[in-house]
Amino acid sequence: MESDSALIRLRMDSDCYTALKQMPLNSELELVIGSRFEDLELVDLVMDFACGYLAMAEPERAYVSLAVREATANAVGHGHQMDASKRVTISIRLDDELLTVTVRDSGGGFDVSALPNPLDPSNLLKSAGRGIFLMRQFMDQVSFRFPSAGGTVVEMSHRVTHGSVTPPGQSAH
Repeated sequence: MESDSALIRLRMDSDCYTALKQMPLNSELELVIGSRFEDLELVDLVMDFACGYLAMAEPERAYVSLAVREATANAVGHGHQMDASKRVTISIRLDDELLTVTVRDSGGGFDVSALPNPLDPSNLLKSAGRGIFLMRQFMDQVSFRFPSAGGTVVEMSHRVTHGSVTPPGQSAH
């Protein structure tokens, strides 16, 4: 059975803009980055394009991009301890009403239930510890899986509420 979806793979040295402009609806983009905080800029660029392609308006666009950045930063910093030789894979699936993003690392995983509450008064002034909270606030669904082979898989989805799909290469406005 043939699928209507396509998979586009990007790496840091790819011409991302060209690949994204050619990305059809109901397709999946796979972005592979090194575990370096500098590589988050590419994730931001890709998410900005994906949100624009789906005609998301502000602040929805910023919220979704921030959720993906937080998941990726957690994979880089916590999952891989910023070991640039380890790769983080970000999969982005675009449908006309749903954006699904999966972030995978090969780290040791963590206990979701053991995370401190960032709204607890003793945590309010801490400089870290809000990433998963923000993901849950800005995305419609967030789930965590810990494969037996190791690592963490974060899957997030967001139902698009603004605009309609803008064809690649055209402005959303």
